[in-house]
Amino acid sequence: MANPPHHTSDPADLELSLAPLETGLDLTLRYRRPGDAGEDLRGPFPVALDRERLTALSGDAVAYGAALTNQLLHHPVARSEFISICDGSIEAAETLRLRLHLHDPALHTIRWELLHDPATGAPLALDERILLTRFVSATRHGRVTLRPDSQLRAHIAVAAPSNLGEYNLTPIDAPAEIARIRAALDNITVDSLGGADQPCTLSALSGHLRADAGYDIVYLVAHGAVVDGVPRLYLANAAGRVAVKDARQLVTLLRNLAKRRPRLVVLASCASAGDGTAATLTTLGPLIAQAGVPAVLAMQGQVSVATVAQFMPVFFRELLHHGCADRALAAARLEVCERPDWWMPVLFTRLREGRIWAAEPAAAPEERVRPVPPELDPQQAIHNYLARLQRELAQTDVVPIKNAYAAADTRAYVPLQVGGGGAVEPIFAALNAQQTGLVLLGAAGSGKSHTLRYAALALAQNWPAIAPEISADFGLTLQEPLLPIYVQLQDLPRCRDVLHPQAQGQEPTLLHMQEPTLLHMIDYHIGCIASDDAPLPATLIRELTNDATQRCLFLLDGLDEIDEGRERQMVQQALLALQHEQPQHIYVVTSRPLPDLRLNAPSFITRQIEPLNSNQMRRILHHLYRAAYGAAPLAPEVDQQVERQAADLLATILADPDLGPMAPNPLFLSAMARMALSDVGLPRIPVKKYTALVDLLLEWRRNRLRLKDRASLFADVPHRAALGHLAEIAACMLAVGRTELTLEAFVQGVCVAVLPPRDPEDALDADALEHLLRSVVRHTGLLAEQHGLYRFTFGFRDYLAACAIVGFADMNGRLFAQSADPAWRTTIMLAIGYQITVKLNPRTLKPLFGQLLTSGSDSVILAAEALAAALDGREPDLEPERRQIVAQLHAMHADPGLIQRLEPLG
Repeated sequence: MANPPHHTSDPADLELSLAPLETGLDLTLRYRRPGDAGEDLRGPFPVALDRERLTALSGDAVAYGAALTNQLLHHPVARSEFISICDGSIEAAETLRLRLHLHDPALHTIRWELLHDPATGAPLALDERILLTRFVSATRHGRVTLRPDSQLRAHIAVAAPSNLGEYNLTPIDAPAEIARIRAALDNITVDSLGGADQPCTLSALSGHLRADAGYDIVYLVAHGAVVDGVPRLYLANAAGRVAVKDARQLVTLLRNLAKRRPRLVVLASCASAGDGTAATLTTLGPLIAQAGVPAVLAMQGQVSVATVAQFMPVFFRELLHHGCADRALAAARLEVCERPDWWMPVLFTRLREGRIWAAEPAAAPEERVRPVPPELDPQQAIHNYLARLQRELAQTDVVPIKNAYAAADTRAYVPLQVGGGGAVEPIFAALNAQQTGLVLLGAAGSGKSHTLRYAALALAQNWPAIAPEISADFGLTLQEPLLPIYVQLQDLPRCRDVLHPQAQGQEPTLLHMQEPTLLHMIDYHIGCIASDDAPLPATLIRELTNDATQRCLFLLDGLDEIDEGRERQMVQQALLALQHEQPQHIYVVTSRPLPDLRLNAPSFITRQIEPLNSNQMRRILHHLYRAAYGAAPLAPEVDQQVERQAADLLATILADPDLGPMAPNPLFLSAMARMALSDVGLPRIPVKKYTALVDLLLEWRRNRLRLKDRASLFADVPHRAALGHLAEIAACMLAVGRTELTLEAFVQGVCVAVLPPRDPEDALDADALEHLLRSVVRHTGLLAEQHGLYRFTFGFRDYLAACAIVGFADMNGRLFAQSADPAWRTTIMLAIGYQITVKLNPRTLKPLFGQLLTSGSDSVILAAEALAAALDGREPDLEPERRQIVAQLHAMHADPGLIQRLEPLG
């Protein structure tokens, strides 16, 4: 049995941060002592994670935990530092909060709760002095506010369909489950849903959770599963029978609750935290935490009913006693420590103190104005700001490749060029003593944000000088020091609402200003990156801009990412006013082309970012290959080898008919390089190319923002749900013969008759879908939008349409019906390829090939081209069709090249 509890009011805090690298994982230890405003950082250390070994040990919890500990703390210094921190905390009679910050969602499928103390071999999670949780950054802005314990409300939902036995699932006794949890939640208001009279349908659950008062605790009992990487919940329909739902609909529901969002969600469902072995990226617990729920208790595997029944009363008893979810979890784990599945409950949280209710009445405002720090020397304030800015940018992933900004290698940046005024020039060349405003326009992935982030980082690192190579790369002819002020424009409306609560219909307080200026908002925005050990004056930017000796370079990123047109106009008007009042500073704004863009001559000059030329593309690939050798200088022969590798890969990409047209876009080129440098390599089969690119770009669309603030507005729709919506839109475009489509046409217009009927409970949320489309437009380059019309770039419409059609029940009929239409030819070929190489289900295509091979020479040619493009080696299930196609091609005296592509496979 573990040691008795000993808690302090201010626990020590150790964060184990695991970040993916091209060659594996890095472990960083971030330690904060009680009462110490600073922190100690150790690492990064390499991690020797062996998933196959862990999977082989999945039946032995002790052996699994020992192996996982040895792999995580493989580096001897990491091991000794970890032991030293744990021992030091225990000797000081302190509680240690041990947080696992997993930057790769796939890492959540590992059983981290089985980690051992490397010194004693005992499970860390069974020592109540060690509060082991998983830290998850939310993708939604907003401070977590807590209600007093006297006002807590809870909701119990039990999905107990009458026919669970037909799905080989254990029946659920809804009245008994509700009674048991209601007893554990004694003394607080509890509502419930479930049973024969009130079946737990998704619609009913939504109605309950949208109640005006909201709930602090939501407890859901349901069977769950992870199917093809997608979490499913076995809820009920109106008749009380099973309704299998994509569990991400629950995520969307919770995300959209806004201020009524619960503080704790408990998922008493199997596989709600992943099954512990499958490498799925879409397990439900982390998704709910990312959607903005501060704490989520979920189960990682097939947890037993007996364990849940023993665990939950203790968890809730402790939780209602002190309000700290992590402490309650530690106590409840001890209660079930003799059971084999004691480790399955896992807590995902973004709460620094673990508390879900306030001991005292909570303050009304959602946000607090930052306290004013002690008076700082101006130079020290600048130093603190620049140091913190560098740290922020060093943690930013802008494109789907590893970005070593922190290495401060200016030559690792590929300088972009702009077009305008009849010439191509360096990106900032238009700026001079007279022209102090510049708008950089470009499509998604063209390098706008990369340019501003790099410029801010480079200037911050070299302050107060401007390095010669930076001047040359950017075309900066200005010699005086330029202080970079880097701002993400999409954050300013939120800052305005904090400082000016009337915008949200709130009553102002003395802590809030009446009319915040642009500089007030920027000050607040910059202040959010401050820390206790590096404070910033609340008026830092205003003081700097009023200093006649200090020239600032405002780098204002993403005007197009401000969602509301009125807010965009407000920011533009404020910026024009600031430039008029303080013309001594320089102002650079990035955006996609917008119909309401008001930053124009003479105040601002506009430049369009040019596509990459071949030399720039080669340099990007060169730096990617170069990164594998670290920061040390290369021997000449090695550098020449790197140069050859980059040139060869570029030649391969440019010669590829599918990839070549995309290569001048930095984001697409980086994604291609990511594929090429992976173990899989650059695919040869067309459908595999598109599949890999779409997966990379959708997975990385949230990485457009800071890691701690990832895509607060638009990226909370999961990857697979996003792919499904995009595929249906593409299929609709193809079916109605359009290359552009409005959202209205998709939700309630022409597409309704074209697409398969939807379950009424799965009706599309138009607002959420619009947010998703805007996110895809802004952050992936897969989709473009102008005046409300959406269109896919390059060949993605045909590919995504193929993705949708292979999921339709009448796939073969649809494809054959359009086989004579030239507009459908590419989609038909990609659908065949998708069914063979991605879904791995070629036998379903036999009826389609049977129809094509008896419908004339054009159909035979189509079947031949589709099969040749799809097959990466021999496909036994379609061998008879291949032989028949080859025979008919010979009889038709068809193109020998096409015959040759099929014959070697025989």
